[in-house]
Amino acid sequence: MRSYEFYIKPGTGECAQASIPLPEPEAGVIYGRVTDESGPVPGALAVLLAQDTEEMVCYTVTDSMGRFWFGPLAEDRLYFLRVQKPDGAVRLVELGG
Repeated sequence: MRSYEFYIKPGTGECAQASIPLPEPEAGVIYGRVTDESGPVPGALAVLLAQDTEEMVCYTVTDSMGRFWFGPLAEDRLYFLRVQKPDGAVRLVELGG
């Protein structure tokens, strides 16, 4: 599922609405933000790996605020999150299920 960032500035007397699809109730979601000492890291590669097989489940690139989102995911699995900054630095994090 892709995510989009948008900004709406309603005029006087106007109302803004947005529809956001949510995953199934039995599914999990992993989301977060990649930052460093300078702040958000846009353009970082976030790769979700199955802990038991180390196979790639899915991947995405962080948005302009360093945010990423994965889902829907099986709740009974463990995952590794591999993040690579645009400059090449890599970090591996174990995520519980």
